[in-house]
Amino acid sequence: MPNEIKHLDTFSGSKNILGYINGMKSLLTKIDIESVVSLRDALFECWQGNKTVYLAGNGGSESNATHLANDFIYGLEKSTFSKGLKAVSLSTNSSVCSAISNDEGYEHIYSKQLNALANEGDILLVFSGSGSSKNIINGLKTAKSLGLKTAGFLGFDGGKAKKLLDICIHTETYNMQLSEDIQIILGHAISLDLIDIFKKDKS
Repeated sequence: MPNEIKHLDTFSGSKNILGYINGMKSLLTKIDIESVVSLRDALFECWQGNKTVYLAGNGGSESNATHLANDFIYGLEKSTFSKGLKAVSLSTNSSVCSAISNDEGYEHIYSKQLNALANEGDILLVFSGSGSSKNIINGLKTAKSLGLKTAGFLGFDGGKAKKLLDICIHTETYNMQLSEDIQIILGHAISLDLIDIFKKDKS
């Protein structure tokens, strides 16, 4: 496989493939590991304290939020033979999302749910390429007013969300696909670390 990647430039039409791989390599070397570790530690505290992490995003970022909610709920349980982390992807109740969108506006789909569901000590974890989506910003403002810890994966210049996060994992790229891939890569890495920490804590 390494040799195949090295010689991609010899194949017709491989410019975007090679550029994407090199772009990802470059971004991964610039990750602020301390912020990733801070998120991991906050999620572990949330898990052990029987609190809830709420996840939110739009488009591909929403898919990543829902994907990681699965990993936190079932992946952690399956790997540790213990209760998983309580995780709620706020986009997955289509009835609630469509009702709020219809009556109040799409920009309120996350904030209205947090008002009903969240408690002090929970976490809101957002996934956003631009960091400026109105539903994300409203969700973060509501979360802070309720006493939640706020964290997020951001791309572009970080947008308005950057100033609202207690834990900010910002990867400055204006390529949405790369931004979304970074979200899931780091989410998976955090999940693996959570499993290791849990096992060491119980040994």
